[in-house]
Amino acid sequence: MVTKLTQNDHDRFYKKVHKSENSCWLWIGSKMTCGYGHFFFRGQYPAAHRVSWILNYGEIPDNYWVLHRCDVKACVRPEHLFLGTRQDNMDDMKAKQRQRFGEACHNAKATVSLVRLIRECAFNGTTVATLTRKFGLKKHAVSCIVKRETWKHVI
Repeated sequence: MVTKLTQNDHDRFYKKVHKSENSCWLWIGSKMTCGYGHFFFRGQYPAAHRVSWILNYGEIPDNYWVLHRCDVKACVRPEHLFLGTRQDNMDDMKAKQRQRFGEACHNAKATVSLVRLIRECAFNGTTVATLTRKFGLKKHAVSCIVKRETWKHVI
């Protein structure tokens, strides 16, 4: 059951917002390590931009995300926010060329030099299974590297 919003919710929230007339409203309260603000609300600490959406537009439907038009993680200005699915978020990120790939990806296990080495070894006849054991990567990851399905930017 969703609890009713109170004036106290609004007051507490907006005490932590620096409003600008012509640009983003920046969250000046506490932030997660990834840069998004968070706010104690309904017994939890959701992202501040999600709380902004709820306070201004109502509940967020299941399986929907609150996305930023401005791409400023600390922004909570309602006009800069829109609802979308996870796929919408990924498409938006790609359209704005904000996606990370290769070594810049937070969970990358390989490096450019390792990818080149794997491809060279595969070209010279080393099997994917052998490369998997040798470099400690998953078979699927090595296979994708060899087939150039991943790390496409590496020549």
